[in-house]
Amino acid sequence: THSLVVYRSNFDVAAVSEPFSFEGQKVEFCCGLAVSGRSIFLSYGIWDREAVVLKAPLASVIRALNLQHVLGADG
Repeated sequence: THSLVVYRSNFDVAAVSEPFSFEGQKVEFCCGLAVSGRSIFLSYGIWDREAVVLKAPLASVIRALNLQHVLGADG
């Protein structure tokens, strides 16, 4: 499983998301994360055979991972 971690400016951990899986596979690895505008992009691999780039609305990812209280995001 994976978790997103939010750090404060001094690198203290502010929040850790609940564990999640991209596709429910036994072997997955996240290799990149980027935020552009109101979107988040996550690149990940599956079983060393597939490479995927996931694009999602940033606000929905923040809500799904219950991080809005840390980031001050309201939607």
